[in-house]
Amino acid sequence: EDTPAVIRSLRKGNVSSAMITGDNVLTGIYIAKQAGLIEPKKSVIIANHIRNDTIEWVNASDDSPAESPSPSTLEYFCHDRALAMTGEVWNYLLKYDPKSALEYAKHTHVFGRTTPN
Repeated sequence: EDTPAVIRSLRKGNVSSAMITGDNVLTGIYIAKQAGLIEPKKSVIIANHIRNDTIEWVNASDDSPAESPSPSTLEYFCHDRALAMTGEVWNYLLKYDPKSALEYAKHTHVFGRTTPN
C-alpha cells in the first residue's frame, strides 16, 4: 500500500523504475499497474517472442499483434503506451543488438519471465 506513493515520489525526483520478475509478464504488468509503475489507463505492449530474428510485439489486453516500436522513435511511441518485455527478448537484444537493448530498457516498465543469468 505504500508502494504507489514511493513510486510517485521517485517519479517527481526524475527517477525511473522498472519491475524485473521471474513471473509471467502479464502478472508483472498487473502488479506494476497496482504499484503505480504503469498508469492504469495506459495500454501496454509486450515484446513477447523472437521469430525469424524479429521481435514479436503483442497487445497485453488481448494478445493481438501490436505495432513494433523502433529504438529511434521510443520517446514518441511511449507517450501513450507502456512497454513490457520477456526475458527471452531481453536476452536476445543483449546478445545481438546491445545498443537497441539499452534504448528499450529506458522505456520498458516490466521485464517478465527473467532469470538471474
